[in-house]
Amino acid sequence: PLADGGLSAVYGRDLKGPTAVLKSVSHLDNSCTTNGGLLNMKFLPEFFKMESGIDKFANFMRTFVDLEIPHIQFNVVRKEDLLNAKANPDQYRSLTVRVAGYTAYFTELAGELQDEIIARTSYDNI
Repeated sequence: PLADGGLSAVYGRDLKGPTAVLKSVSHLDNSCTTNGGLLNMKFLPEFFKMESGIDKFANFMRTFVDLEIPHIQFNVVRKEDLLNAKANPDQYRSLTVRVAGYTAYFTELAGELQDEIIARTSYDNI
């Protein structure tokens, strides 16, 4: 569990990519999690610039549905942008992120939660 109430792979341990994360989460007993649990994932914006990335993401979402995972949310942002936003909040007031099922302004979050979102693995492929 994370400070935002969601689930995420242990940072640096999800070495086999986002589909492997989905497969792992699909084995959890959802009766032991609040509202079935919430999986947090972060993708790099570059991934969605090519048609092939969009096609891969569509297949990824089909896998999410096929594995019957109750809830997933995504942030599409670069780690560097989040670090800059934390260091220079006035320049990033409009930067929003997904947090435990809702959207929040990144610069208004507590430092611990900002650090958690920054630390999440950023996927650039599936």
